[in-house]
Amino acid sequence: MSLRTLLPKHVVAVIKYQKDPLRALEMFNSAARDDGFKHNLFTYKCMVDKLGSHGKFKAMEDIISEMRINLDNSLLEGVYVSSMKSYGKRGMVQDAVNTFERMDFYGCELTVVSYNTIMNILVEFMHYDQAHKVYLRMLDKGIVPDIYTFTIRIKSFCRTQRPHVALRLLRNLSHRGCPANAVAYCTVVSGLYEENCHCEACNLFDEMLSRKLYPDILTFNKLINVLCQKGEVVESYKLVAKILKRGTSLNLFTYNILIQGLCKDSKVSDAISLFHHIGDDLAPDVVSYNTLISGLCKHSKLVEAAHYLHKMTNEGCIPNDFTYNTIINGYCKLGQVHDACNLLKDAEFKGFVPDHVTYCSLINGLCEEGETDRAFELFDESQRKGLKPNTEIYNSLIKGLSQQGLILQALDVMNDEMIENGFNPDICTYNIIINGLCKMGNVSYACIVLNDAIAKRYLPDVFTFNTLIDGYCKQLKLDQALEIVDRMWTHGLVPDVITYNSVLNGLCKAGKTTDVIETFSGMVKRGCRPNVITYNILIENLCKANKIQEASELLVKMVNEGLTPDTISFSTLIHGFCRNTDLDGAYDLFKKLEDRKGLLPNGYTYRVLVNGFCKTGNIDFAYKYLTDMLNKGFVPTMATFGQVINCLSKKGQDETYGPHLLNSISYIGARAITGAGRVWFSLWVELYINGSTGSISVMKHIVVIDMLVFTELNRTNKETAQNQVLIGMVIKPSNISNLHYQAFARHGSGVSTDIQTSYAARIMAISIIPFVVVQLPRVFNFPSGQRLAVLISLIVAVALLVSYCVYQIFQPWIQRRRLAYAKHKHVISGILRHAQMQALGRLMDKEGTPNPDVLKMLFHKLDENSDGSLSHAELRALIIGLQIDEINLDMDDAVKKIMDDFDTSRNSTIEEQEFVVGISKWLTEARHYVGNTSSYSKKFMDEFHSKTREDHDTLIDQSDEVVESVDNPGLIIFKAILLLLLGTLLAAIFADPLVDAVDNFSLATSIPSFFISFIAMPLATNSSEAVSSIIFARRKKQRTSSLTFSEIYGGVTMNNTLCLAVFLALVYFRGLTWDFSAEVLIILIVCVVMGHFASFRTTFALWTCFVAFLLYPFSLGLVYLLDFVFGWS
Repeated sequence: MSLRTLLPKHVVAVIKYQKDPLRALEMFNSAARDDGFKHNLFTYKCMVDKLGSHGKFKAMEDIISEMRINLDNSLLEGVYVSSMKSYGKRGMVQDAVNTFERMDFYGCELTVVSYNTIMNILVEFMHYDQAHKVYLRMLDKGIVPDIYTFTIRIKSFCRTQRPHVALRLLRNLSHRGCPANAVAYCTVVSGLYEENCHCEACNLFDEMLSRKLYPDILTFNKLINVLCQKGEVVESYKLVAKILKRGTSLNLFTYNILIQGLCKDSKVSDAISLFHHIGDDLAPDVVSYNTLISGLCKHSKLVEAAHYLHKMTNEGCIPNDFTYNTIINGYCKLGQVHDACNLLKDAEFKGFVPDHVTYCSLINGLCEEGETDRAFELFDESQRKGLKPNTEIYNSLIKGLSQQGLILQALDVMNDEMIENGFNPDICTYNIIINGLCKMGNVSYACIVLNDAIAKRYLPDVFTFNTLIDGYCKQLKLDQALEIVDRMWTHGLVPDVITYNSVLNGLCKAGKTTDVIETFSGMVKRGCRPNVITYNILIENLCKANKIQEASELLVKMVNEGLTPDTISFSTLIHGFCRNTDLDGAYDLFKKLEDRKGLLPNGYTYRVLVNGFCKTGNIDFAYKYLTDMLNKGFVPTMATFGQVINCLSKKGQDETYGPHLLNSISYIGARAITGAGRVWFSLWVELYINGSTGSISVMKHIVVIDMLVFTELNRTNKETAQNQVLIGMVIKPSNISNLHYQAFARHGSGVSTDIQTSYAARIMAISIIPFVVVQLPRVFNFPSGQRLAVLISLIVAVALLVSYCVYQIFQPWIQRRRLAYAKHKHVISGILRHAQMQALGRLMDKEGTPNPDVLKMLFHKLDENSDGSLSHAELRALIIGLQIDEINLDMDDAVKKIMDDFDTSRNSTIEEQEFVVGISKWLTEARHYVGNTSSYSKKFMDEFHSKTREDHDTLIDQSDEVVESVDNPGLIIFKAILLLLLGTLLAAIFADPLVDAVDNFSLATSIPSFFISFIAMPLATNSSEAVSSIIFARRKKQRTSSLTFSEIYGGVTMNNTLCLAVFLALVYFRGLTWDFSAEVLIILIVCVVMGHFASFRTTFALWTCFVAFLLYPFSLGLVYLLDFVFGWS
C-alpha cells in the first residue's frame, strides 16, 4: 500500500498557493508524471485560471489544448468562460471572441453563461453592435436570456446614452419572467445620472428601496463612483444616507470613492474631514492615504500632503510607489524641485526605487525651471542606475529644450538619441517640437516637421493643427492658417473652438472686421459652440471698428447663452468706450464689473480707465483710479504715470490741483520705486518732466544741483563756491534711462560727433559770461562796483538760462537722437530674434559663444542673389520682413545704420566675415544690455527685445510731449517756469537735513568738509550717472557719442546759468560778499578749454579723452592750491 497518494485537491491547493504562475505550471506538469495521478476538470480549470490571471496566455492555450485531448469537450464550458474572462480583463477582445467561436467547433455546447460572458466583454469595450448581434444569435439558438443577460443589455443602452430605453426594459423584465434585481436597478439609475436626469434617477432609486431590493456594497460603490466622477458628490451623500437607513454598512472602498469625489470637486477640507471620520471598525489603507494625498497635491497643498505621508508611516501604513511619486510630482509642478529631491533621498533610504514616473516628474520640474543641464544629469543618473528611459522621459527632455529655445538640440534628441536607444517618437513628441518651433516664430519649419511625422505614419491630432494655425495667425499669415484648417478636414479632424479662436484672433488683429463676423457665423453653423474667449475676440473686433453698441449687445448675448463674462470681456469693452471718448459708458461698465461677484478689475482695466479720463481732462477721476490701482497692487506703466502727472501739471496753476500735483509725485514714487535706489523726485523726472524737452535740463539739475547749492550756501559762502566747481565739472547728469546702457565694446582710437554737438559746446562756452562779469570789479580794482556786478551777472545768467530753455524747446534734437537710437536698438533686437528663429536656437552655444558656422549659414540665406555680399536692397528686404512697422521706422535710415555697423571696409556692402563679426558683436552687446552673462539657455533674446521696445515706447510718449511743445510753446514755457520754482522749493526742503548729515559725518570721521564736498558727495549722488554716460559712449558710434557729449555740455550750461543765478540771487539779496576768484578761474579755464576743443572739431583723438577725465582732479587740486596755499580767497 502506497504511503502517499496525490489527489487532485492537493494539486489545486498547491496551484492556488503558488504566486509564480510558471512555477505553478512546473508543479502541475510534475504531478502529471506521478504514477497513478491524472489531471481532472478541476485541476485543469485551476491551472487555466492561474495562467490567465497572470497574462500567460501562450501557456494557458497549451493547457487548454492538452485538456481537449484528455477530457470530454462537452464538459469544458467553465474553462472556456474562465479563459474568455482572462482575455477580457487584459483588453484582448478579439482573443476572447476567438475562444467563444472555438467552443462550438470543439463540441462544447454554449449556454447562456457563455453568451453573457462574451456580451459583457463586448459591452465593456464599447463594441455595442457586436454585442447586440451576439444577443440575436443567442435568441436564434433558442437559448433563454436570464437576468444577467438583460442587465448586460441595460448596461449597453445606458452606455450609449439611451437610459430611457434601459428603463423600459427594466419595467418589462417581470413580463419576461425575470424579476428585476438591485444590480439592474442601479445600472439604470447610473445611466439616468449620466444623462443628468437627476429627478428620475432619484425616484427610481427610491422605488428600488421600496421594493426591498437593497444593492450589495459592490454594486452601490459602482453607482456612487459614477456620481463622484461627474462631480455629483452631494447626490452621492444623499444615496449613502438612504442605504445607511436600510442597514447597509459602508466599506473602505466607499470612503475612498467619496474622498476622491470631494477632492475632484475641490472640497479638500471636506475630504480631510471624511478621512478622519472613517468608521471605527475600519482603518485607512494605502489607497485611502493615496487618494487624499493625490487630491491635496492636485490642489497645491504640498505641506498637508507631506503631513499625511508622515502620518501614514507613523501608523504603520507603508507608502508605495504611487504615494512617493504623487508627492514628488506635486513638488515639481510647484517648482519646488529641491524639496522633491530631498523627499526622493529619504524615500530611497526607506527602500523606494525610483521608476520612470519619478524621473519623468523630476525632469519635467527641472525643465520648467529652465535647468536643462541638471535635467540631463538626472537623465544620465537614471541610466546609470539601470533604468532604461522611455518615451515619456524623452518627451520631457525635448519639451524642456524647446522651452529654452534650443530647438536644434531637441531635434537631435528626437532624431538620434531616442532611436539609438530603441524608442520611436510618438505624435506627442512631434507636437512638442512643432509647438516649440511655432513659439519661436518658425512656423514654416514646423510644417516641415509635421509633414515628416505624416510620412512616418504618425497621425496628427487637433492639437497639432491648432498649434500651427495659432503660429500663422500670430504672424498674420492668415492664408496659410486657413490652408491648415482645410488640411484638418482632409485628415478627418473637426476644428474645435480653439481652432476658431486662433483664426478669429488673427483676423481681428489684421483688422478684417467682416471676415471675423463671417468666420464666427460659419463656426456656429458647423456646431462649434463659442466660449468666453470667442466672445472676447468678437468684442475687441467690434470695438476696433467703433461698433460699441454691437459689442455691448454681445456681452448680453454671452449671458443669455449661459456664459459668464470675465474681466477681459469688461476691460475690452471699457477700452472701446474710452477710445470713443464715452467715459460715462466706461464708468458705468466699470462699476458693473466691481459689483459682480467673483470678478475684479485688473491692471489693464485700471490703465484703460485712467488713460481715458486723462484724455478727456477729467483729472479728478484719473487721479482717483490711479491711486486705487496702486492700492490694489497693480503697477501702472510709465505712460500712465506720465499722463496723470501731465494732466495735474496742466491744472497746476489752479490751487485746487496744486496739492494733487505734489501728493501724486510723492505717492507714486513711494509705491513705484521702493528698493530701486532712486529718490521719488528722480522718478518724476523720468516719467514726465523728461517728456517735456523744454524742462529736461531744468529739472535734471534742480533735483541734484540746486540741492547741493542750497546745502553749501547754508554751510559757508566759501564752501558754496567750492561746490560751484563741483557743479561745473562733475554733476553732468544724463538721462535716467541711460542707466540701462550696459558695456558696449570699444574699438579704435577716437570718437566723432555731429555738428549739433559742436553747437552745444559753443553754448557752453558762452555760458561763462556771467562769471566774467562778476569778476570785472576785481580785475579793474573797483570794490565799490562789486554789488552792481553781482546784479548784472545775475541778470545775464537768468537771460542766458531763459534763452537756453527756449532754444531747447524749439530745437529738441537731443530727444530725437534718443528716439532714433532706441529705434535702432529695436531693429537690432528684431534682426537677432529673426536670426535666432532661422538658426533654430543655434546662434550661441551653451557657453554663450556666438556660433560662426551658423552665422555664415544665415549670411548665405540672406544673400538672395548669391553674390557673396549683402546689399542695401537685401538689408531693406530683411527689415521689411521683420514686421516692425509699429515703431514708425525710417527704412533708409535703418539700412544706413546697419551698414555703418557692419561695413568696416566701407564698400557699401557687407561681406561674410563682416556679417559674422557684426552679429557676434550685437549678441555680446545684447547680453550685456540685459545684464545676462550666463549661458544661452537662459534666453536673453526675448528680454532684450522687450527692453528695447519699452525704451522706444517710453521715448515715443516723451516725443508726443515734444510735438505738443511745438504746437503750444507758451504752455511749455509756463510749465518749465512752474517746475523750476517747484524744484527750488524742493531743494530748500531737503537742504537742512543734508547739511546736518554732512556736518555729522565730518565730525564723526574727522574728515575735512572740503573732501566730503568734493569727493564723498559727488561719488554718493552722481556715480551711477557718470558711469552710465561713459558706458553709453563706449560704443563709439557718432550718434551715441554725440548724444552723450551733448548731454554733458548741456549739463554744464545749466550749471553755469541756473546754479550761478540761484547763488548770485542769494548773495545779492542777503548782502553777502563775493570772494571766489580761485573757483571762478577754474570754471573759466575748464569751460574755455573744453569749449574750444569741442566748438571747432567733430573728431576727438583718444588723448583728448584723458584730458577730459583729468579735468576734475586737476580742478580740485588747483582750487585747493589757490585757496589754502596762495590764499586767494
